Amino acid sequence: MSSDLKGPFFTNTILLHIVVIWIFLFFYGENNKKDHIQSDVVVYYGYVPATFICKDITLKFLDKNKCQGRYWPLYLPNGNKVFKMSMGMAFLYTPFFFIGHLAASFLKEPQNGYSAPYQVALAFGSFFYLILGFHFLKKLLLVYFNDLIVGLVIIALFFGTNLFSYSTIDFLMPHVYLFSLVSMVLYLTHKIVESPGWKRIGLLSFLLGLISLIRPSNIILTLIPLLYGIRSFKELENRIRKIIRNKGYLLLGITAFIIPWIPQFIYWKVVTGQWLFYSYYDETFFFSSPHILEGLFGYRKGLFVYTPLLLFAFFGLFYLRKKVPDYFVPILIFLPLFIYIVFSWWCWWYGGSFGQRPFIDIFPVLSIPLACFIERITRINYIKYVGLLLLEIFIGLNLFQTWQFKRCLIHYDSMSYETYWSAFLSLDFPKDWDGRLKHPDYLMAKLGNEDELDLNRLNKIDIQISLKALNSKYVSCEISSTGELVANRDHDWDWEKFTIRKMSKDTFYLKAANNKFVYVNEDFGGKLEATKTTVQEASVFNIHSYHRNEISIKYKKNFVCLDPNDFKLKASSEPVNSNSSFTVVTVK
Repeated sequence: MSSDLKGPFFTNTILLHIVVIWIFLFFYGENNKKDHIQSDVVVYYGYVPATFICKDITLKFLDKNKCQGRYWPLYLPNGNKVFKMSMGMAFLYTPFFFIGHLAASFLKEPQNGYSAPYQVALAFGSFFYLILGFHFLKKLLLVYFNDLIVGLVIIALFFGTNLFSYSTIDFLMPHVYLFSLVSMVLYLTHKIVESPGWKRIGLLSFLLGLISLIRPSNIILTLIPLLYGIRSFKELENRIRKIIRNKGYLLLGITAFIIPWIPQFIYWKVVTGQWLFYSYYDETFFFSSPHILEGLFGYRKGLFVYTPLLLFAFFGLFYLRKKVPDYFVPILIFLPLFIYIVFSWWCWWYGGSFGQRPFIDIFPVLSIPLACFIERITRINYIKYVGLLLLEIFIGLNLFQTWQFKRCLIHYDSMSYETYWSAFLSLDFPKDWDGRLKHPDYLMAKLGNEDELDLNRLNKIDIQISLKALNSKYVSCEISSTGELVANRDHDWDWEKFTIRKMSKDTFYLKAANNKFVYVNEDFGGKLEATKTTVQEASVFNIHSYHRNEISIKYKKNFVCLDPNDFKLKASSEPVNSNSSFTVVTVK
């Protein structure tokens, strides 16, 4: 262990520089002018203004247009609305929401939860959690490494990874907050083993509960404190016996873990009628087909392609057992499991993002083997110069690619080998850059097979799609009382969205954007209309997939086809042909 605990001058200087750089980028860059409550943040944050401004977390006010704001709820069969994401992030936003609320009152700005004072307060909230995370990470690493190594690790993590992007651009996403909470968990784990106590155990368990509430798959982080210091099966057996024997600590730990979840359980019960509710519907894990190689090395979002500096952390695993033995077994078990779970998610590239953003959550865990590797190479003559040069190159590459990402030279979800290398270190778009993009198929990814549409995987869940007919036009529901389905739109906007759901082995229903069920009007030549409020016999279809994402829709013995004269859809008696083939288009 290091004796350099009283004066980490270099590390503190680095942290001070990070503070100055963040403030400079916020006030003199573009971030202070942007609306950061966008994308997933809308849902994470929605709990807060709904509760404290609209006074109704159930979102019933949306039906009466009585409250301003942005809310993207899911609509339930019982008519209620539910937030897709759990409320863990809302707890962390709330203190800074109130600061923004007071500032809005003082500055005579709209007190609606979204005006400039709220944006600034939330931004500084993210900055607070970033520095808090680095503070506890510093305290942990200084137990094992000297000031220079710890400072270099903090430089590497902030400037050399996508933590920089999610600290200075997309800072309201959960990752900086989880980075901070995980840093505290690791530090508390060390302190508890050193000197256990009620407060430390309660706080550690509460933090683990909060982490799992924000991102439930991160519940596996509990393995780290449970396995900390374990070096043999005998020690593991003794640890289990000790936990069982200390029933007071065990009960405290379970209770503190559950406390953050109690408001969520109550909310789900009130809105959905269930204490536990899976709000992701058609989004799931495919544990039998994880995308580990693509996730680590692929050009779409490969971890080591866009954050090559993390190779140092993985190489550091070889030195972890000797340098930090207490964390060797926990990290060796946790890390492969984390990688497996992350890349088993249906959207293993995690939507629009720079690099593999889920790994930011566990950067405090990776910082330990990263520190082991940096310390190792700095002890070897000549090698240390090569290692430090590579560190500088990786940092420079990350900062430049962050700039490219902001300007879309690195696409948010469609990069390929060709686009990556054609734009590598480029300041401008290469020729035919757009044509080389490989757009992911979100629909087929949700079904667990990106190469072939497999309708059997729908498994009685709702999937939102668009349909493109033979004339290359999108099918839409006519905005009229007839609700006829017509293929005449050039773009798939709101009125071209359909919900498809499997009812039995071979049958499906379709619901149009007007929230009415599609059915076959046999009295009018078998035309397809969306006017029924319930599923009826004439709303039951057989859908067959051919290759890739082409399907045919069959009603009884008649295939649904495009009428070339008026571009309306009808169930005719004609055999299946090109007119009855539809392309399923992804809805993200």
